[in-house]
Amino acid sequence: NYTNPVELIEQFGADAVRLNFFSTPIAAGEDTTISPKTVKIMTQEYLLPLWNMYSFLVTYANVHNWTPAEELPSVHHPKNQWLYTRLNTTIREVNMALDEYRIPQATREIKACMDDMSKWYIRTARNDFAAGDREFLQALYDNFLKLLHLLAPFAPFITEYLYQQLVVSQNPEASQSIHL
Repeated sequence: NYTNPVELIEQFGADAVRLNFFSTPIAAGEDTTISPKTVKIMTQEYLLPLWNMYSFLVTYANVHNWTPAEELPSVHHPKNQWLYTRLNTTIREVNMALDEYRIPQATREIKACMDDMSKWYIRTARNDFAAGDREFLQALYDNFLKLLHLLAPFAPFITEYLYQQLVVSQNPEASQSIHL
């Protein structure tokens, strides 16, 4: 007994179904349950927080007429230093997990980083964003793009859409796809 994957894709989208496969023991060849409930959890734990971070960034960028810097600026605030360190640590951990074919571990590392970005960094820095602090906007932008690149193999459609909105629409000379 199983739920037809086409029905799950129609209900939740291909990215949620892919994340469900990659983040469960099925990616290691073991048994698992794939159901509307498990795919809904992937939507709630990965895709909605990703979309909320994107919306948050775009909202404050638009409010303050902010555009990304072409060169990486210096990072002074400890919260922003923490964010760059957190993402770089996650990149290293995800790469190690993928090198060892531990795909579910790689997705868990990405989720933990997303949780830290959305539930700690953005929440504690909310006043800095509201004030239009350019260092905070740049740090969130830079690290959100890194997060998109990490998540792209697992959720290619939403990451491509967000990349097009954040990068290609602003810089026609940028790579035309997150997957290139």
